[in-house]
Amino acid sequence: RVRLSRELAEAFYAEHAGRSFFDNLVSYMSSGPAVAMVLAKPAGIKCWRSLIGPTNNEVAKRNAPNSLRAKFALDGTRNACHGSDSP
Repeated sequence: RVRLSRELAEAFYAEHAGRSFFDNLVSYMSSGPAVAMVLAKPAGIKCWRSLIGPTNNEVAKRNAPNSLRAKFALDGTRNACHGSDSP
């Protein structure tokens, strides 16, 4: 378990700086402990993203009801899991 500082969360999500959800995202990601994992399997990112489901929790509930986000997300920002699109 790790805890991201606000500064580290801002750096991690820098590609989203200036977007309407950025401040809420950074605040949430630095609000408590997180579990950091390393994916080490062929097509690991694709498999992880399939397990966590769509970013939007309402879409996840409709289209991937057994996904982690469908089951545990609170809303579109507090969506339970992070899943990078690239290594």
